[in-house]
Amino acid sequence: MGVKLVAGRHVPSGFEMVIIENQMRAWNLWWNTMLTDDPEAWDDEIRLINQMQSKLGDLTEQHRLIRAQIAEFCRYNPLFPQSVDILCTEIGESQFQVPVKMGCEGRGLLDSMIHRDSDAAWKETLDQYNAALSKWPCQTGPGTLMESKVSGFLGRETSMKRENVGRLLSVTSNGGTLALSLAAQSPSTPRLSA
Repeated sequence: MGVKLVAGRHVPSGFEMVIIENQMRAWNLWWNTMLTDDPEAWDDEIRLINQMQSKLGDLTEQHRLIRAQIAEFCRYNPLFPQSVDILCTEIGESQFQVPVKMGCEGRGLLDSMIHRDSDAAWKETLDQYNAALSKWPCQTGPGTLMESKVSGFLGRETSMKRENVGRLLSVTSNGGTLALSLAAQSPSTPRLSA
C-alpha cells in the first residue's frame, strides 16, 4: 500500500494529510483535545497555536510524524508514562524513533502509515515494571523513575502487599506480555487487593 504525506504547503494548520492509493485522507490534530472534527469548535488557544505552526513553514517528515504522535497522545494508553519519555526523546533529537500509537481511539496519521504498536516497546515496559516490582520494598535509594513510581503506588510493605506483588510477578515475569494477556482473560486469575 503506497502512503505518502501530502506536501506541507497543501495541508491546513491543525490537520495532517496523506495520499493512500491516489486518495487523500485528512486528520484533525486536535481530536483528543476537542473530541470533534469540526474546526469551528476550536477555541482561541488552538487557533493561536495553529497560527504559530503556519509561521514555521514546511515541517520535515520527521517533525510531522512526531507532531502526529503528540496529537494522538492519550494518558489512558497502556504505554503511559513511558510514552512521555518516548515523546521527549523524539522532540529533543528531532527524530521519529518509536513508531507506536499513543492514542486510545486508534485513528490518525500513524495508523494510516502502518505505524502500529511495537511488541518490543510493550515488552520493555513490562520488563521495567517487573524489575521495579522485584526490587520493592528493598529499595534503599531513589532508583529509576519506574522504581520510584512503583514504590509510590505500593507504599509501605505489608504481608498482603508482598503476597500480591509476588502473584503479579509470577504472572508477568514468566512469559512477558503473553502471560499477562492470558492472565487478563482467565477468570481464575488471583485478584490483587490494596
